[in-house]
Amino acid sequence: MRIEHAIKQLLTTDISLVEISVESGFSSPRYFYQKFNNIFPEGPKEFRKQNKKKQEMKEHCGEIIDPALVLQKYCGLFYSHETINSAQNRWINIDIFGPNDQKSASPYLIKISELVNGDSHKYLKMILQVNNLSPYKVFGFEETLDSLNPDIKILTLIINKFRKNDIYPVFIVKTSSKAISEQITTIQRLLRNYTLTYGAEHLKGWRIELQ
Repeated sequence: MRIEHAIKQLLTTDISLVEISVESGFSSPRYFYQKFNNIFPEGPKEFRKQNKKKQEMKEHCGEIIDPALVLQKYCGLFYSHETINSAQNRWINIDIFGPNDQKSASPYLIKISELVNGDSHKYLKMILQVNNLSPYKVFGFEETLDSLNPDIKILTLIINKFRKNDIYPVFIVKTSSKAISEQITTIQRLLRNYTLTYGAEHLKGWRIELQ
């Protein structure tokens, strides 16, 4: 309960860490840091910085998305891993905007040609097996797509193949990217095309993760 109170103070106020430790009922700031770091290794200062930035980007991106397109029941489109880690293998993390940071987990590169040809079942099954074994792995595409204007029809087809296997997309958007507005617009186009092709009811379960 003390940590929960501290988190609320970190995210909703600008008071110092010392004041937060006192208000949250910890005997000393040092004890507060120790207990907080046991749960969040980055520490309270960096935790506040990262999550405030994420919140600002969520609000910014929420303004970009056309509210007439994203129905009210999909208002929870923006999520982070912490909030969807239950049954995680029902989601597949996809970066459609370019290569991932090789310093993190190496991305599994999907061959678009293997997924759009007539005999894609075996290849799709292999991807789902990889995703099931390592649900936090980020998948990219082996073939190069225009980072600002990928082929929406191909992406729509690929995403629908995952949907038929009860797997939902988590689109990875880097908050550090200078093209974040264009990337959100691209996802908006994908939402629109998918809605027109397969119906808005199948958008349920889609996620956008800001990293």
